[in-house]
Amino acid sequence: MATPRILFVSHDATRTGAPIVLLHLMRWIQRHTSWNVELLLGNGGELSGEFAKVGNTYTMPKKSVGWKTSAFRNRLARRQLISRLRAEEWSLVYSNTATNGEVLEMLGSRQPIISHIHELATTIRMYGEDNFNSVRRHTTRYIACAESVKTDLTSQWPIEPAAVDVVHEFVQLPAEAAGADALRRRTRRQLGIPQDAFVVGGSGVVSWRKAPDLFIGLARAVKKRQPSANIHFVWVGALDAGIELPAIQHDLRGLGLETQVHFVGSQTNPLDYFRAFDVFAMVSREDPFPLVCLEAASLGTSILCFDYAGGMKEFVEDDCGFVLPYQDLDAMAEAVLMLRQSEALRRHQGQRAAAKVRHRHDINRAAPKIVDIMERLL
Repeated sequence: MATPRILFVSHDATRTGAPIVLLHLMRWIQRHTSWNVELLLGNGGELSGEFAKVGNTYTMPKKSVGWKTSAFRNRLARRQLISRLRAEEWSLVYSNTATNGEVLEMLGSRQPIISHIHELATTIRMYGEDNFNSVRRHTTRYIACAESVKTDLTSQWPIEPAAVDVVHEFVQLPAEAAGADALRRRTRRQLGIPQDAFVVGGSGVVSWRKAPDLFIGLARAVKKRQPSANIHFVWVGALDAGIELPAIQHDLRGLGLETQVHFVGSQTNPLDYFRAFDVFAMVSREDPFPLVCLEAASLGTSILCFDYAGGMKEFVEDDCGFVLPYQDLDAMAEAVLMLRQSEALRRHQGQRAAAKVRHRHDINRAAPKIVDIMERLL
């Protein structure tokens, strides 16, 4: 039997959830199978070099319009790349995210196609009905990253539940950090945060969906309850998704929070920042199953999230944090202060969170489930 050839498709290579999950998966497949894996990127990003280490990586030339020579050249290069990939004999195409409709149309359906969906209904619709119609037209089987994603797929579109497998998002478990306490102290020192402060963390690309405005609102709600409390709020994530740092700083100045709320941008070592957190607050409006929560939980950190916002309540349940009513910042502020008051509760929830990540969301548990789905289609 010929060695399977798998073409993975990713919308980009940014340091965000879906590309990180894909990179973990491709590395695992490279280590544990004999398959040949290659990758088509819609756009580049910080992780492009890491992907290239795993297999041949192609990046789509920019989609250009107009009559300039560069636009003609880009259009020609796109057609040539797609023609080349269409001519190859792929055993399977693995499309990562719901955004790749145009690419799947161009590749056609000569081979089985898996679409790994990391988005909920609102976000899928933001990418356009035409896009997702193309995804549906060419997809043989779906993988949903949370039960809530499967519910959206099968209730909002004519997709049969039997065609959707749920495999929750997963992470590469962090190695035991030598000198974790020293890393925690160093990060706080770099941010100008007192070592004895209580730190509430948040993370994600600064965007409507991730809701940095609600993170600021949470800081305000906490300060209203305990104005003199030594509590700081730290957000790790890129500041390039339509909400710029000057706009954030404007709000922080107006609310008197500029010394307590810190937006530190994208970091290549986010876990070092997460080690400085006492609790992690996921304030997203819509977030299927965010990796940052799993990464924070793997370090023994309690997780706060909103109901209705996505699948994180499937992880938090009733033992490793709190699931609060949607956008109820008062309730989340009370949870923050409760955890600040009770180190025993915080430690118990953090231990449960870390155990869940080890037993449910380690890549060595999740990747074999995905490989099994792929093998059924090969």
